[in-house]
Amino acid sequence: MPEEEFVSFLKFDSEADTKPYFDILHDAGIEFFIEDESFSADPIVGSARSIVNDFRIKIRPGDFERANALLADIFKEQLSNVDKDYFIFDFTDDELLDIVKKPDEWGRFNFMLAQQLLKNKGKSVSADEIEKFEEERLNDLRQTEQSSPWWISLSYIMAILGCVIMFLGVLAIFIGWQLTSLKKTLPNGERFYVYSNSDRKNGSNIFYIALVSTIIGAIVTYLSYITYLSH
Repeated sequence: MPEEEFVSFLKFDSEADTKPYFDILHDAGIEFFIEDESFSADPIVGSARSIVNDFRIKIRPGDFERANALLADIFKEQLSNVDKDYFIFDFTDDELLDIVKKPDEWGRFNFMLAQQLLKNKGKSVSADEIEKFEEERLNDLRQTEQSSPWWISLSYIMAILGCVIMFLGVLAIFIGWQLTSLKKTLPNGERFYVYSNSDRKNGSNIFYIALVSTIIGAIVTYLSYITYLSH
């Protein structure tokens, strides 16, 4: 069996925030590394995305369950010492329930604290309900994205024009690769393709058309330059 790739487990806004987790993972014998993806966060084809600070602790998918259990044990000890000014203390019941339903967005600590706050209000969330929420959330996250037809058409045009304007060809190569290969990591470590099968097929076509077109453009440009020099 091939060795599992490392995938994102935790995300932080600064590198300093990742340090408390070093010893936790190291002592448990879980291999990990830190990657700065501030300027390479997963892009969405056909839409703008601002640059944000994005530091990630990456582990192997097979270690997700054990790592989550470790964090749960540590956070459980911290729940009784939370400052009462902590922001989610002002959340409504529905907002707290949203945290319970989406721990991947809010973080494991807030997930556990929200459960405790709901319990204190006499609105406990059972283990069966949490399991149901988790499965529903995973199913939502598994939904593939669909690129707009105009963006696919534009990408084909750029791929073809690569023989004339190589910059467009290179851009189309990147878009084709992204449509074909981009994957997302689920909270349980599962990896899946971001885009639909039809988008991935178009992405493959765009990639190879742009590659051939750009190579032809590069050859023509080189021969034209050599001819110019010979005169």
